Amino acid sequence: MIVGVTPFYNKNRQVLTSKIKHSKVVWPDRIHYKLNYSDEIVDIVNQLLTKDKNKRLGSVNGVDDILAHPWFSDMDVEALLTYSVEPPFIP
Repeated sequence: MIVGVTPFYNKNRQVLTSKIKHSKVVWPDRIHYKLNYSDEIVDIVNQLLTKDKNKRLGSVNGVDDILAHPWFSDMDVEALLTYSVEPPFIP
């Protein structure tokens, strides 16, 4: 959703499963594809997709670890948790 493609896509279900289990997440080149995404989003996604569940973000203190990540630093987490955040876009 961030860059328009999934990190492990493959039409073959067995290959897809193998990629999910074993492949590293590869991010498209920002300059070549004219994409704008932050280093913080790359870091949080990579930590959430860590293969070893004991090293994955959130495995120690749960959601508190995730919400303490720098990507959430500009967000009012309390407002987010109480559903009082104004959406940036209403369809």
